[in-house]
Amino acid sequence: MIHVNTDQLGALLNAGYGWNQEDGNAASYNNNRFYYVVWKPDTSVSYGKGLFVSTRIDRPDTPPTSDCCVLMLWFDDQGTLLQAGTHINLDTGNPANSVSCSTVTGASAEDIAEDLQKAIAAQIQQYSGDRPGRANYSNVVKRHILDVSACISLDSRRL
Repeated sequence: MIHVNTDQLGALLNAGYGWNQEDGNAASYNNNRFYYVVWKPDTSVSYGKGLFVSTRIDRPDTPPTSDCCVLMLWFDDQGTLLQAGTHINLDTGNPANSVSCSTVTGASAEDIAEDLQKAIAAQIQQYSGDRPGRANYSNVVKRHILDVSACISLDSRRL
């Protein structure tokens, strides 16, 4: 059965510390000097026997403000990434300021991650002025796509 190895994913995200935030449900880490919190993914069956993975990536600023990204990934039954999409809610004081990127398909996880990174960077640029960590969001999404893809496992013993 296809699944995400969440222990492996937590170690990749958080330099070996794993899911050390929010009662073991999130990992925090720095990327390009900016702080992010990634939540354990939710999964469900998709594309016949494939896998749908969704996770949240927060970019906490000065609490209580925070940008929030929902990343959605679709894998086939062999663990190949088929497409990815995001919805990013930007804490700008205006609820209408959010960035949705269409789902992106490609020949490989690397292509999909790169294409989605470019789409996010282009759309988020206008909101990045006083928050440089926001401009880095596209890099974090790309990294997370590649990390989740690397942690997909086909284990016939897992139920």
